[in-house]
Amino acid sequence: GKQMHVGKTLIQVFLGVPFSRPPLGVLRFAPPEPPEPWKGIRDATTYPPGCLQESWGQLASIYVSTRERYKWLRFSEDCLYLNVYAPVRAPENPQLPVMVWFPGGAFIVGAASSYEGSDLAAREKVVLVFLQHRLVIFGFLSTDDSHARWNWGLLDQMAALRWVQENIAAFGGDPGNVTLFGQSAGAMSISGLMMSPLASGLFHRAISQSGTALFRLFITRNPLKVAKKVAHLAGCNHNSTQILVNCLRALSGAKVMRVSNEMRFLQLNFQRDPEEIIWSMSPVVDGVVIPDDPLVLLTQGQVSSVPYLLGVNNLEFNWLLPYNITKEQVPLVVEEYLDNVNEHDWKMLRNRMMDIVQDATFVYATLQTAHYHRGLSTGKEKALSLRMMKYWANFARTGNPNDGNLPCWPRYDKDEKYLQLDFTTRVGMKLKEKKMAFWMSLYQSQRPEKQRQF
Repeated sequence: GKQMHVGKTLIQVFLGVPFSRPPLGVLRFAPPEPPEPWKGIRDATTYPPGCLQESWGQLASIYVSTRERYKWLRFSEDCLYLNVYAPVRAPENPQLPVMVWFPGGAFIVGAASSYEGSDLAAREKVVLVFLQHRLVIFGFLSTDDSHARWNWGLLDQMAALRWVQENIAAFGGDPGNVTLFGQSAGAMSISGLMMSPLASGLFHRAISQSGTALFRLFITRNPLKVAKKVAHLAGCNHNSTQILVNCLRALSGAKVMRVSNEMRFLQLNFQRDPEEIIWSMSPVVDGVVIPDDPLVLLTQGQVSSVPYLLGVNNLEFNWLLPYNITKEQVPLVVEEYLDNVNEHDWKMLRNRMMDIVQDATFVYATLQTAHYHRGLSTGKEKALSLRMMKYWANFARTGNPNDGNLPCWPRYDKDEKYLQLDFTTRVGMKLKEKKMAFWMSLYQSQRPEKQRQF
């Protein structure tokens, strides 16, 4: 690795640490396997390639990057690596809390090396791990049978967490104090891992920023249909799923990505029924990694009881509304949100439209999940960033974001209090209560009668 100073704190940085064998050849569409040991000292000073992903992954990386100088990402199917940021500590000092970041990107883009962790590691004295996992077809192809059943991307995440349990002590981290935190698809993954028996014991606290397993994009409902469309575009059509999977396994990574681009994930098509559009490739209910529908699991209490912080980021994924409502429900939404809008006031119209999508997607799913879990910056931006780092690190250390010096973050209980993190931090109650009642009614009407009890 390499060393760097952040203020007076010395940080060790280890880039491109393998947590699995490269998922190539017969290991494509297969569970990750432990990495091969190496002799001597391994160079860990170069950012690893991100996993193969959609062509706009580089732009997304620039957008979320926390590095002062952006470094262009490379992409490869050989991508199961971690980046670790660890404060230097004396051997006699106690081990440090560990925080593992899950990148977002709708399971289509995202990379560990978009992020730089030295500032958080140094200021809050935590060991930071940035993971990445297989994406799109490589991460989530499923034929819903024994030939390609599993959630490869989620299994990669768990392999990374097992690596943390087995190795993080060598970096000064405490394997008994591991907090997961992530945004968007990363937040959904964390929520999903809290429902997976295979992830039990791999972490001790969790933070989801804009995304839970109740968000509709999290689960692919008909994976075989998606797999057959992928196979058709790839020239691998066959009634036998075994032959289909072997054909896809034999293609070059570049060919698979060309097929992924032809799938036109996340691209709106107003000429088609939203229910018929394949929006993404995402986790599936496989009976093992994800044992059942997430709503059923939450309702039955089949979820980890670790302390959990969850919330929504502002104005995230504002293009997702068509995925959440049917065309018959559009007039109801228009009446609820746009009834009093002046048609000549475009700013008001824009803001109301953004409210619609925010409420219909992340806010609703986050509040529903919370119900089941009850029991270059300006000076202001810098202060907000430092405050959020302090909340996150406090939570990683103790399971409580409060320390007596910050505005109190209330526990989410029957009063439904929440903390609004902004330039002015304040406590509120019943986030968007009337709007959430509207969406509850709308979504309940979409469900079959037998499921409405959930």
